[in-house]
Amino acid sequence: MTIQPPRHAALPPVPRKPNNVDQLEIPLARRRHSGNRGDGLPEDTLYIDRGCGDDCTRSLECPYPRCRYDEPLAARRERLTSRDKAIVAARFKEGLPIAVIAERFNVGTRTVFRVLRSARSETKPATTTKRKATI
Repeated sequence: MTIQPPRHAALPPVPRKPNNVDQLEIPLARRRHSGNRGDGLPEDTLYIDRGCGDDCTRSLECPYPRCRYDEPLAARRERLTSRDKAIVAARFKEGLPIAVIAERFNVGTRTVFRVLRSARSETKPATTTKRKATI
């Protein structure tokens, strides 16, 4: 036998969960009118000029003829060239196998092959003579 409350007794209100659409529309509406849009005009973007960090504190007063940010990935290329030189030296001066070089530098074997191939292509002399087709 179950005990049921009398019909005239007021039940506590059941908390209503907002549906997902209501939860999504409010933040989108706030974000839409906040002024922090990713696709806004550059004039409306707050930009603080801190320079490149080497010797200049402002980009417009930089003493260097070319800024490090003028060339994309320039700093990464400088870092990788020292690693690439070490990989080439390990292969040709020390005579290490590819797998050992990959393990030493914590890279894959494909990366070692790519570095060695690019080193070979840089050291090859450019040939200007073309073969003539024989008929």
